[in-house]
Amino acid sequence: MADDDDLYALVRSEFEPVRLRTGLADVTARGRALRRRRQAGVAAGLTAVAAVSVLALNLIPEVQTDRPAPMKLAAWSVEAAPDGSVVLTIRQLTDADRLTDALQSAGVPALVEFERVPPQAQQVGCAEDDQAALPQLNSVMPVGRSVVRDNERVFTIRRDRMPPGTSLHFVLFEEQADDGTVGRSVSTRLVDGAPLPCRPLWSGQK
Repeated sequence: MADDDDLYALVRSEFEPVRLRTGLADVTARGRALRRRRQAGVAAGLTAVAAVSVLALNLIPEVQTDRPAPMKLAAWSVEAAPDGSVVLTIRQLTDADRLTDALQSAGVPALVEFERVPPQAQQVGCAEDDQAALPQLNSVMPVGRSVVRDNERVFTIRRDRMPPGTSLHFVLFEEQADDGTVGRSVSTRLVDGAPLPCRPLWSGQK
């Protein structure tokens, strides 16, 4: 028996460091406290995420889809009016291709050309072609709403009155007189399909 007692004492001494020295109630209470702490941390994280989401939603810029964005440059501008028409203002004859694209973006199929008239030109304008001008031009661009002021030409375009498949053709001419003054004139047409480019009358002159 003495040997058995010695063996039992030896086993107890070996497992002594890992014995449960805290009561079961204390262990259970500590586990509950840890769970509550983790749950509180998760809830706080979710609240922070929700707050960031709300802030992001509040910062989303308002997008208007009923009107095209205005295009404004020093030389010209394309803007949508409250009645749905498009106002084209030309101050300088520069960057016609970009102006054509701006009108297209505003819902106006068009071709814009700028021509500087050489001093030797005897006639100003475009040579006739096979593309007929449509009479609806006066309805699409009311004469009373297209004006000249302070070296600006302002055209009001009723895009809703353009027949399907038609396009506007703007050709603006700029010429310099002998006294140094600069004059401008414009040719406008409404045509079926894509406008044919202008063939200046002076191009065939020698």
